[in-house]
Amino acid sequence: MTTSITNRSVLAPTPGVGITRRHFINSTAALTAGGATEGFRPAASWAASPPPNNFDLRDGVNYVTAVKDQGLKCNACTAFAVVAAVECTYNKKNNLPGSGGPDLDEMDLFTNPGPPSGCVTTHWWPRHALAYCMTNGLKREGSSNPRVYAAATYLLTDKLNETKEKMKDWISSRGPVIAVMVQYDDFYQFGKDWTGPGPNTAVYGPGKQKDPGKVVGGHTIAIVGYSQNQYWICKNSWGPGWNGDGFVYIEQGQGNRAETYIDLIDVWGVNVLP
Repeated sequence: MTTSITNRSVLAPTPGVGITRRHFINSTAALTAGGATEGFRPAASWAASPPPNNFDLRDGVNYVTAVKDQGLKCNACTAFAVVAAVECTYNKKNNLPGSGGPDLDEMDLFTNPGPPSGCVTTHWWPRHALAYCMTNGLKREGSSNPRVYAAATYLLTDKLNETKEKMKDWISSRGPVIAVMVQYDDFYQFGKDWTGPGPNTAVYGPGKQKDPGKVVGGHTIAIVGYSQNQYWICKNSWGPGWNGDGFVYIEQGQGNRAETYIDLIDVWGVNVLP
C-alpha cells in the first residue's frame, strides 16, 4: 500500500495512476464486510425519540479537541480520526471542554506492532485501531498512564437512511462518529486553497467530485455534527488552517447522486469505558 499524491489519504493507487470510484467501493467491500466482529458491540438499541435536526458537538460546551496535522507520509488519518472521536466522547461523558480533556497520543496506534519508523498501514481500517483501543487503551501525550479505553460499535447498515439516523443519534447522544470516505483528487485542494477570514462553509459534494473521475484513495475522518439531511460536520487531520479551521462540511449520502460515500463504507461509534 503506497501513499497518495498528497501523502495524506488512507488508500492510494500506483503513483500517477487513478482508480475509479467503483474499483474503490468494490475493494472496500471485502475488507469491511461482516459488520461487528468479535469484541465489537453491535448497534442494538437507540434513543426512543428521534435525534435533533441539527447538532454540533462544538456548540455550548465545546467537547471537540483541537485540530491536529497528521503530517506523516503514511496512512495516519485513521489514527487521528479514532483519537479525535475517543477524546471528544470522553469529554462529553465527563462534561469537559475540549481544552480540559485528555490529549491522547495518535502514534500509540502505530507503535505496537510496527517498524522502527513508527508508521504501519495495518491500522488503515478503523476496526483495527479500535480493537487496539479496547485491548491496550490510548496513552496520554507525555505519559503512558492512565490510559483511556474505548469500545466500538458498528453503525453501518444496508439501508442508507437507517445508517444516517443511527449516526445522528450517536453523535447527538454519545460523541463523534468515525467514517471512511472516498477521496477524490480535488478534496485536499478544496480546503488547502481556502484563504477567507473564517471557516469555509461550502459543502463538499456533487459538483466537487469528478464523476467519473480520479479517486486517489480513501480518507478516515471524525464526524462531530450534522445539519438536517444535508451535510456532516467533519473534523479533519490536515491542520487547523486547512479549509479555514480544519473542519469541513461533507454532503450526506443522497441515494444515487455522486458523493463521497462517507456514510456508506465503514462507520463506527465509540464508547469510553470506565
